[in-house]
Amino acid sequence: MSMRDAAEQYLELRRSLGYAMAGSGRMLLDFASMLDSTGQRAITIEAALAWATENKAATPGHWRARLSVARGFARHLNTLGPASQIIPQDLIPAPVRRKPPYLYPADEIAALVHAAGLITTPAAAAGMQAVVSLIAASGLRLGEALGLDRDHVSLRDGVLMVTGKNGQARMVPRHTFAVETVAGWYRDGRDVQAHMPLLSVFLGHSGPEATYWYLEAAPALLSQAAARLEPGSQPHDQRGGTAAGRPS
Repeated sequence: MSMRDAAEQYLELRRSLGYAMAGSGRMLLDFASMLDSTGQRAITIEAALAWATENKAATPGHWRARLSVARGFARHLNTLGPASQIIPQDLIPAPVRRKPPYLYPADEIAALVHAAGLITTPAAAAGMQAVVSLIAASGLRLGEALGLDRDHVSLRDGVLMVTGKNGQARMVPRHTFAVETVAGWYRDGRDVQAHMPLLSVFLGHSGPEATYWYLEAAPALLSQAAARLEPGSQPHDQRGGTAAGRPS
């Protein structure tokens, strides 16, 4: 069996488990084709590292993403036979630097919608205005917005049924829901840190840390949190919970 055939079987298995494997699938097939072209029938650390870093102009983060694709495939093959080596996690050090979130004010959203309306093709202009407005109102990812159909929308309840990463479905309210919810918890003196996992699940985030990251851009929340830390403030709510803070 060629390495590309083995890669296609691996992708079929992963997709049957709900993983999209879109971009990573294309990378994996490229890696497998490279192995076939050089006559390799197993994955070595040296070959995986050379393939991952073949574009010397790319960033270390890009190299790490490619190496992660090769690592998953190598781990799979290793369960079928010891010929393929397990690729270490720390071969390419590249600390993750997430850009700080940015909440667009109303005037900037209006400017984007206006600019979209200047597209010369009327249908394309209307479609782009709709997409920009939808993302602004709901906070959807672009792929989630483009994947919506009519039966995914409840105008009565003001929510969308969205299928996100790894095929996970969730109900999405208007975009300010998260900020308003947490601000209300602060105002009521609730234990925000204890409640955050519930909000993360509702919003479809991978965990509370992702929700905290998005909320960092909301000045109202920062001021509420600061008030809880001022001298004389009450750090515990009536149930004995501790004041909220970003997980250490």
